[in-house]
Amino acid sequence: MKKKDHHKEKITIDDIARMAMVSKTTVSRYLNGKYEYMSEETKQRIEKIIEKYQYKPSTVARSLKTKSTKLIGFVVSDIENAFAAPTINSMNQELIDTGYHMIIASSNNSIEQEKKLIISLIEQQVDAVLLNPVSFDASHLDDLNIEVPIILIDRALKDKSYDIISADSLGSMRKALEHLKQEGFTELYAFSEAYENVEPRFRRLQVFEEMLRNQGYSEEKIKDSINVIDHKNVSDVEERVKNIIQKTKSGVPAIIAINGRTLLALAIAIKNLGIRMPYEIGLIGYDDFGNNTAHGWTMLAQPPISSVTPNWDELGKKAIDLVIMRISNPKGLKKEILVEAPIKAQESTKLYKKYRLE
Repeated sequence: MKKKDHHKEKITIDDIARMAMVSKTTVSRYLNGKYEYMSEETKQRIEKIIEKYQYKPSTVARSLKTKSTKLIGFVVSDIENAFAAPTINSMNQELIDTGYHMIIASSNNSIEQEKKLIISLIEQQVDAVLLNPVSFDASHLDDLNIEVPIILIDRALKDKSYDIISADSLGSMRKALEHLKQEGFTELYAFSEAYENVEPRFRRLQVFEEMLRNQGYSEEKIKDSINVIDHKNVSDVEERVKNIIQKTKSGVPAIIAINGRTLLALAIAIKNLGIRMPYEIGLIGYDDFGNNTAHGWTMLAQPPISSVTPNWDELGKKAIDLVIMRISNPKGLKKEILVEAPIKAQESTKLYKKYRLE
């Protein structure tokens, strides 16, 4: 007589309940991880039957019953951005054992594509959408936020009320500028890519302007202290750096890069020009690789470059916690969570120490 192959048998919740001598409700609670409603003996009995028959519940059936697909959408503005990979990895790690899965899509910095992707995710009945928005101004999200909870990550929106988790751009900018002041740099300059529609850059430059104003800078001088660049146009960056050196009559100027690509462009330009840091110019900026130093480059530069280093691992973990909280409480008060972005002071800005010792 041929032995029965349990692995090929398809069983239902009714079958599991009958074999485990429990109710269908108890089996359902087990499948949803609600073990507090049963004894350890009952839990183990159900577990053995499920393992023996390799039972897998139907996702579609469960979603119809619970009105939850256990799917979370993540729309990132630029999948090539250095923050994306470590943040996605952290979120995936945090999702383990939650029963949720993530659908990842890149809008490629297109507002139209962003809207299409969110609509597509809603049609797939995701429970929530994590969004790294393309633009600071996103009126197209108003109606979509009614359909599904939208939680912002790393970028806020102008005059909108959404849950958001982001690196502490304002606090870190103040600390970076204070560091440059304490080190004795006499003139401060900010370099950035286009910033009007990118909230973190916009906010950081607001803090920069505010600090210069408090130091007695005129509005004209503040305007001249901000340089908007194309990070790919290294020759233009070189000209701007040379101009800063030439017009500094006394002391040493310093530059703060508002985003990671700008910091890299500045480091290349300064190296090409043969300008010595920190003797002739100081440099600090946002390293988009953050605390993921295995992928970073600022420590490898000569001299090592001071940086603001967001903790993307922490951001990813807290983002998932925020999403699951919002799914369970869709009408609760909106939350804003900030993740620290500490400063790593390196040789490129240690002017006071250099002059004191040398």
